Amino acid sequence: MRLVAIFMSDLPAVVTILLRLSCVEMLLVYLRIVVCNLQVLKLLERLEVQMIGDVKRKIQKEVSLALAERARDENSTLPTDLWKRAVGGLVY
Repeated sequence: MRLVAIFMSDLPAVVTILLRLSCVEMLLVYLRIVVCNLQVLKLLERLEVQMIGDVKRKIQKEVSLALAERARDENSTLPTDLWKRAVGGLVY
């Protein structure tokens, strides 16, 4: 991890450190970088899945609210014939 921090700030320092390492140490550094890379990819995939799930839940909530509002609007109108009354043989 120290090597990554140095790499971000000073590339010549990283090169001199790598030149002083043996082949086994370089292999270990390489493997650590590969593992860190895979971990970052896995975290990004999980974040993407979580974000997709959040969007799905939000859309589902909005749709259910819209459907409930539509149903409320459609059911709120009472039949007008309840107020009609017969006056002189005519229904008003």
